[in-house]
Amino acid sequence: MNRLQPFGRMLRRLAPFVGRRRFLWTAASSFHESLESAASQCAERIRSSIAAAKESPPLPTSLSSKEEARDSCFVLVSQSYPAAEIDRLTSTLREHLADSAGNSGVCFSGAVVDQVVIAGETSGDPCLGNGLTVLYHRPSNTLDDPQLRSYPFYIGDQHGRQRLREVAVGRWHNKVTDRFRQQSDSPATTRWVAGVSGVTQAMSHMVLPSELSAPAVSPALVDLVLFAADRDSRQALDLLDAQFPQATKIGIVGSRTPFLNGREYTLLASNNSSSSCVHDSGMVGLAFARTKEEYTACRTPKKGPEVLHSSLVPISDALRIVRCKGNVVLELENGDAARSLIASVRRQRMEFPEKAGEKDTRLFAKITAPSCVSDGAATNTLESAAAAAVFEVTGGDPAKGGLALDTLRDLSPGQFIQFMVKGNNDSQRVLDISDASDPSSALLVMFGAADFYGDAARSRELQLRNASAAVFGGVTEGGFVYGGPSVPSAATASSGHGNSSVLSGSVECPVPGSVAILGLK
Repeated sequence: MNRLQPFGRMLRRLAPFVGRRRFLWTAASSFHESLESAASQCAERIRSSIAAAKESPPLPTSLSSKEEARDSCFVLVSQSYPAAEIDRLTSTLREHLADSAGNSGVCFSGAVVDQVVIAGETSGDPCLGNGLTVLYHRPSNTLDDPQLRSYPFYIGDQHGRQRLREVAVGRWHNKVTDRFRQQSDSPATTRWVAGVSGVTQAMSHMVLPSELSAPAVSPALVDLVLFAADRDSRQALDLLDAQFPQATKIGIVGSRTPFLNGREYTLLASNNSSSSCVHDSGMVGLAFARTKEEYTACRTPKKGPEVLHSSLVPISDALRIVRCKGNVVLELENGDAARSLIASVRRQRMEFPEKAGEKDTRLFAKITAPSCVSDGAATNTLESAAAAAVFEVTGGDPAKGGLALDTLRDLSPGQFIQFMVKGNNDSQRVLDISDASDPSSALLVMFGAADFYGDAARSRELQLRNASAAVFGGVTEGGFVYGGPSVPSAATASSGHGNSSVLSGSVECPVPGSVAILGLK
């Protein structure tokens, strides 16, 4: 027997009691007017973080020499920089980070956004502004804290994605808009005639890219998916939810950039080689997977991101949905949905006459699971993907009583709806995220939906208070996507949480003033 084997077993037993060296999550930001200088400043801060985390020589890793762990970066940059500099951003960062990584094999993903989270220069509280922010991940290489490897990916039209928001006026399934339909008597049509859920989604023929398919990645080992996408990501999200149901997902919708560089969106991607690519649509991201199945205590999120809708105030009680089809609410427990909304708005204007002249008249609806409502009351600010979601009311018919919500997924009878409106904008310059911050987190990822409908200057003055750790993130008018680990079951399907329910899988949130916060440990 090898003399070193007993010593190795002793190290494993003592690992929980000695100083641990975990994989590194760190973030850096800069508001420098030159993107080259901003990239240099971020790289310098990342190098300092890596140097501070260095300890004794690492123990043997779980990876073979042929399967080298890769450092990875997720990058957000504002539209304030020249298009040519943004196109070269991944190459610029790779050059600056080569020394800190020990090689130039860093993979990148990211997007152009409206604003990024910048660390405070005086008070220490982060705020929103123009600049560059970088989230950096370096795998651990100790036995007591297992490796988490990153897999960069891109999902686009070549993978069978349909742009549902472009080809559909409504949200109900239409055989004319389904370009890939092979037979007219499809299951979706049958479900529509029967009046059950699943009618809002066209047939999907998407396939996972090779970088996320077996044997490259084992679905059971993926714990976190971090991504940036355009507004037509619903089918890609459904595919990720089906392939990696146990993984936490959080992503940001990129800013539209036709006047910046002629692209609809600017999504950045680069593998561990020197090549880089800029996509104008689709989804780019990083999937983080454990290197071995037995590593169940890996320091990755075990629940979904926390979501704050602090800019919204309720104007009605939570009302049970009696009848609905697709994304249209037809009848509530107290009558027609449209008339209930009109009554709620009139009551609010009578109680607050000063709000009658406001320009922002957008209406929102909070959909809540039956188990999360007690005596007509639902939680107001803090949400989870399995409990509630908020959508904008996009249309209604007072004559027929229907209300349409901005979602490509299905509502279900038995769920609850609560109508909401924008609150006082003067109180939204400071966002308290203490309720959504995990004190044990080493870093917080925050994606938000910008509210430039009214006074844009006020949005730029937003400050984040009471954060438990450093914050990485950005905001766009397109909003964000979030989803927690979920295991579908017969019980959840019967309660309205089926595969096509608004409360199952990942949720798209373009609601202005809302943020999703995820703690990384």
